[in-house]
Amino acid sequence: MTDTAGKVLTLDTLASNFFSADLPSRSQVIEQAKEYVSSIGATDKKVNASASYYLKAMERVMEKGEAWVTKEQARYVLVNHNPKDP
Repeated sequence: MTDTAGKVLTLDTLASNFFSADLPSRSQVIEQAKEYVSSIGATDKKVNASASYYLKAMERVMEKGEAWVTKEQARYVLVNHNPKDP
């Protein structure tokens, strides 16, 4: 997988802003992300899926705290683990 797989540059920037923002400002960043996702449309299913995940991740962090990211990373590794890999 490439370093840019699943990335949407604008949402990458907004996600960075989200994690560096104070708690009250994070809601504003989520709104900006929602506006961006609405503006790109759903013509490319892969881009749309990636964009939706950015929003899901930011919303989950707001609901469950930053520890959710660590749990999600562990879940991702388990789901994508290839038993043939050492």
